[in-house]
Formats: sequence, C-alpha cells, structure tokens
Amino acid sequence: MENARLKAVAASGDGLAIASDGGIQIPALGPTWNGLFTARAAGPDADDGTRAEHLLTLMQGQSNRRILWTEAVALAEGGKLLESWDEAGNEGVLTETYDPANAVPGFWVYRLWFYPGLGKRYVDLSSEELDRVDLTWGRLKEQVQAFFRGQRGAS
Repeated sequence: MENARLKAVAASGDGLAIASDGGIQIPALGPTWNGLFTARAAGPDADDGTRAEHLLTLMQGQSNRRILWTEAVALAEGGKLLESWDEAGNEGVLTETYDPANAVPGFWVYRLWFYPGLGKRYVDLSSEELDRVDLTWGRLKEQVQAFFRGQRGAS
C-alpha cells in the first residue's frame, strides 16, 4: 500500500491524483517473494516471458500453487494523502507452464493465473466470468466512490 501512497502524493502537486500499486501474493514462497516487486522480480530489463519463467523457476517443486492479487489505491491532493484503500482477492492457482498466446504486454501474470472452478486461465475468461472472479477492482471502485460521495455530502 505504501507504494500507491507515495505515487499519489508525488503526482498530486497542486491538484488531485489517484495512484495504484499491486502484486501477486504467493503463500508457498513466504518471505522470499514480495508481491510489490512482481514486475521487477526477474530484474529491471526482463521481458514478460523472462518474468514468467523466473516465477515458474521459483515455484518448482511447490505443491501449494495458490496465488492471489493484492491491490492498493491512494488519493492525494496538493502533496497530501487524503485516503488509501487496499484489497486482496482474485484467488487462483499458478500454472506450471507459461503460454504467451493471447498475452497482453505487461500483464504476463494473467497467462499463469488459472481458475480451477472455471477450467481457464485469466486471459481466457469471458467478461461475465471476469466479473465473477476479479472482485478486487470492483471493491476498490466502491470505496473510492463512497469517499467522493462523503466529500460532497460534507460540503
């Protein structure tokens, strides 16, 4: 959550800014994995395929392949933090192989994210299926909207 706060405060200057930061949580890796560095875990110059293979190498031999996404959103104005929220959810299982087909550049984790109940990877879900399983952003949206409704009501 701290990264989202820092980003929002830095970007707010004389105005209003909202920032987010998230990452994949992998209980089986314990403290050796920091979800805040999901995109940077394989090094600063790694491409999506290298990132995916790095994670799969770390997970070799792990029987518990449970994963979940954590996302934080922060709102700042004029260099001051107004509010921040974080949500964990969107639970799945890490696949054992990386398939770059249909991969969205920069979102390599979605090719590794499998939903056993649906029998599909994240990138293969329909919009209706996404609405059912990817609740993190919906919850954050509700919290941000409630904040602004409260601000208007307090004026």
